[in-house]
Amino acid sequence: MPVDWNESSMGTGVKSLDVQHKQLIHTLNMLVDKLRAGNEDEAVAPLLGSLEKYTADHFAHEEKCMEAYGCAAAARNKKEHAKFLSLLESLKQQYQETGPSRVLALEIEAKLLAWLVFHIKGTDRQLYGYATAMGELDIK
Repeated sequence: MPVDWNESSMGTGVKSLDVQHKQLIHTLNMLVDKLRAGNEDEAVAPLLGSLEKYTADHFAHEEKCMEAYGCAAAARNKKEHAKFLSLLESLKQQYQETGPSRVLALEIEAKLLAWLVFHIKGTDRQLYGYATAMGELDIK
């Protein structure tokens, strides 16, 4: 089941992060759709590769934002990101071994997409109060 962005429960108060979160959700939704359809390597492999790079870049930016705003969840956020990247690597290896499948689609949906939504709503959302109190900072 695809996930849709919900500003009131997922918004962080930092526009650049919210744009990236929307892109991550969109990419994971597309990946799950392609795996469910049993699409061949040329459709899925590039999505997995771009997801890996995008999440690493996004997590680095998000961690800088949390530190810049003095968010209390910053340390926990880093630990959660490391777990996600490890999980992504594990699922990527599974894909390389088994190829596209409905089972892998369900695992990615249950483990990655669900994790992302839970993380955004729980940990990332804690940034909202700090960001709205301080206003948008120019964090690169």
